[in-house]
Amino acid sequence: MNLVLGGAQIGNKYGLFNNNNFSKKEFYEFEKLILSSNIKYIDTAQSYGRSEKIIGNSRIRNLNIITKINFSLHWKKKLENKILSQVLKSLKNLNKKNIYAILIHDCKNLHNKNGKILIKVLTSLKKKGIIKKIGVSIYSPSDLEKIWKFWKPDIIQVPFNVFDQRILKNGWIKKIKKNGIKLFVRSCFLQGILINDDNNKIVISSKSEKALNKFFDWCDKKKINKIKACIDFIRQFNKIDFFVVGFDDKIQLLEVLKMLKTKKKYIPKSFVYNNLNLIDPRKWKITI
Repeated sequence: MNLVLGGAQIGNKYGLFNNNNFSKKEFYEFEKLILSSNIKYIDTAQSYGRSEKIIGNSRIRNLNIITKINFSLHWKKKLENKILSQVLKSLKNLNKKNIYAILIHDCKNLHNKNGKILIKVLTSLKKKGIIKKIGVSIYSPSDLEKIWKFWKPDIIQVPFNVFDQRILKNGWIKKIKKNGIKLFVRSCFLQGILINDDNNKIVISSKSEKALNKFFDWCDKKKINKIKACIDFIRQFNKIDFFVVGFDDKIQLLEVLKMLKTKKKYIPKSFVYNNLNLIDPRKWKITI
């Protein structure tokens, strides 16, 4: 299983607990750590503020880059040119002539007649060597069910953590691997909620709070660092190829790299929690 550096926090205040704007000096130190580690992949998106441009102007642009692009559902004229223009925009930002992977950021872009054209254009760019892999970022297996009927992407990126275990249902992981598709999981820490005791930045129900406390109490009882518990839960599934983890600062990255060198501990599946108001950040009610 490979660690993928999440680029959402680079040049973008992403997540509930990220208040960091990297100074040039801080980013240089961050960059040195990344390049001295075994990290070979970085995940970003056009919608992540200045993330693509910052990566493109740094030495980490030499990593295998996965970027996510939104394509409008409302484009009607010169659709192929507009799709190509969006891809070229990311390549320019990233200072790259070719890229490891482009993911469709919103799977709804595939759910109308333009979806086939979108796949056709990206496939053409793949044949030309501009893109190595084509994929899609989804929020739930129900999104995958719709896509699966007409397209088998090279990469599927999906949320997965000790609470959100939806991808385990109905044998989806086995189906994905049987078709030779690379599985990337994200939201390992659920934007920090699973590793921070103080979660008063969002409105959560008493039931959700109880679920969080159950996980925190278990970690305390077993004397397991919460970051390690979240990571080791993912590491238990050998059919997962990559897991994407974002970092607010160098200290967090060092902590994750440290945990990856430790022996895996068994983390039970019993923390599964299906309330979308907690496991889907799009539904959060932010208090600040």
